[in-house]
Amino acid sequence: MVKEKGPEHAHVVQQEEPKTPRESTKVKCKYCELVFIATATRIRAHLLGWTGSGVRACDKVPPVVTHQFEELEKEKEFKKQKVEQLDKLSSGEVVKPKKQSTLKATFSKQDCSKVDQLWGRAFYANGLSFRLAKDPHFKADVAAITNFGESYPGPLAVDRLRTTILEREKQLCRDGLASF
Repeated sequence: MVKEKGPEHAHVVQQEEPKTPRESTKVKCKYCELVFIATATRIRAHLLGWTGSGVRACDKVPPVVTHQFEELEKEKEFKKQKVEQLDKLSSGEVVKPKKQSTLKATFSKQDCSKVDQLWGRAFYANGLSFRLAKDPHFKADVAAITNFGESYPGPLAVDRLRTTILEREKQLCRDGLASF
């Protein structure tokens, strides 16, 4: 079975066919025309400018390509961390959540600005008080969503907000009052 080539192969030109399936391919970078023995990792290292892979960094790669591969690497690392957590959970180890990087560290200023704009739009469109942004419950909600990750769909069903979720919150309040 032939393994499908990754997106990095779109940025190089194969110079010659390998003699055996296990043999590495010689490729030429489409941007700087460097010829080197390629594996997917070495091509990514060349495009991203990583050192220690035995191939020189490309000095002519467009920023959009670099950004694309940086995003792929972030996604790959995230999946790897999730698998490690699942392995630890299945083995019975206690898993302490890793400290989440801050939004400013994760997103570029432009991405952060887009997120701010979306939050602003939600506040303006729904007549929410600006003080809500400093509310400890609101901050806890944002932190919980951040920790959950991008797969959290949010309370999409409005009827859940006004029934199930509301009833659960009422019960928590009753339980809290009963303890006094």
